[in-house]
Amino acid sequence: MSYYAAQGGSGLDLALASLHLRRLSSGGKIEDPHRLPFSADISTTSAGTNISNHYMVKALSGICRVELLSRWEGQQEGDIPAVKPDFGSEAAARRWFANRGYDGLILLTPDQRAAPFFSRTAECPIVIRVHAIDGFSGYTVNRVLECYHNMRYFDTLAPVSGWARDNLLRFICLPELMKVIPNGVDLELFRPKPKDQAKEQVAGLAGVQLRELLPVFYSAFDVYCFPSLVGTESFGMSVLQAMACGTPPVVTDFDGLPEVVGEAGLTVPVHQYDHEIAGLVIDVSAADLSERIRSLIDDPEQRRRLGEKARERSLNFGWDAAASMVIETFRELIERKSQNLFARNTGSVHFIRRHDWAADSISTKCYLRSTQFRKEHFEITPEDGIALSLLRTHPVVAVEAALMHVTGDRQKTAEILRRTLALLRNTPSVSTQRYKGE
Repeated sequence: MSYYAAQGGSGLDLALASLHLRRLSSGGKIEDPHRLPFSADISTTSAGTNISNHYMVKALSGICRVELLSRWEGQQEGDIPAVKPDFGSEAAARRWFANRGYDGLILLTPDQRAAPFFSRTAECPIVIRVHAIDGFSGYTVNRVLECYHNMRYFDTLAPVSGWARDNLLRFICLPELMKVIPNGVDLELFRPKPKDQAKEQVAGLAGVQLRELLPVFYSAFDVYCFPSLVGTESFGMSVLQAMACGTPPVVTDFDGLPEVVGEAGLTVPVHQYDHEIAGLVIDVSAADLSERIRSLIDDPEQRRRLGEKARERSLNFGWDAAASMVIETFRELIERKSQNLFARNTGSVHFIRRHDWAADSISTKCYLRSTQFRKEHFEITPEDGIALSLLRTHPVVAVEAALMHVTGDRQKTAEILRRTLALLRNTPSVSTQRYKGE
């Protein structure tokens, strides 16, 4: 690790993947790399993902060395240097990553083509930012799951809220491969303005306005209502911006919005559909929304109290704190990689069929034979034997998918993986038979 003392000295060198790998030729050559929407100038940007990436990159650049992988050599994104990688083939990409010596790689959004490519070519841990789960008739979550099933044991998904993490746990069994890293808010830009002055200033404005004027609009509002019905609000950055300006929010009780608001605003109950339709995943009563808004409009004292609470709560969501969580996550992943968990020799797994004469039935027995423990002969469940056998040749996320097919039960699969991984952790590191599970 190189030490970057000039910018705070976290000791990490990070690469930011802003390349969307659109197509791979049969020979592995990457054709037509297309840049994701990332820019140092977000003055006219409205998409929450782009704004989130901008601030996260800016905050990271203040505590570690950051390089942006780009199709253009030498381009600067503000203060972020851009480098053009050699991705002519997977072998070339492996050499290029090895020469750069990155401590970590961040995918700014889940990319089902880039994630498997980088997991095969970059030896460093990878953090994949997850901004949304639901929406687009399953496309969003399936894109995340495709990235997940190409991860190694020292990579992680980084959803922006606990709600997004819990939603993903409906589909996956390894919670240790996720780390919640929430979005933040620009506390220098978004701060309360005198309300009367703000109302007077916005009264004469019309049409599209620059981002710098948002704090004036937020401060002019008495209440900020955010009645989102779509499944892509895993966090709700505009709600946090309004809160930072001291405006109490009214939000739907869904997605990550209640986590952001806490007790600093009002939530409205919703009816959640079993399946989304055209992007809509919930329904909310207009009467309930109106009642919550009216309760704040008619009670200036409650408005003032919640406004103060909103500003106070927003101070917990600075971008510097979010960036520090990214650095800490990489440290944990680097430590996990150094443990060489899947180079442990737990012994040989044997399956046999036995006939029970009394019951006139045939059952499958599984035994673990090892010289690493006091007892050399253990009977284990066939499912545990399958997991240990597969981990010798397959990544742990692939073993998870196979066990889900065998058991048909997420909780049972999670327990099998928990047991077998615990066995590996408590086995002496003797690499006579290497496991593939990373």
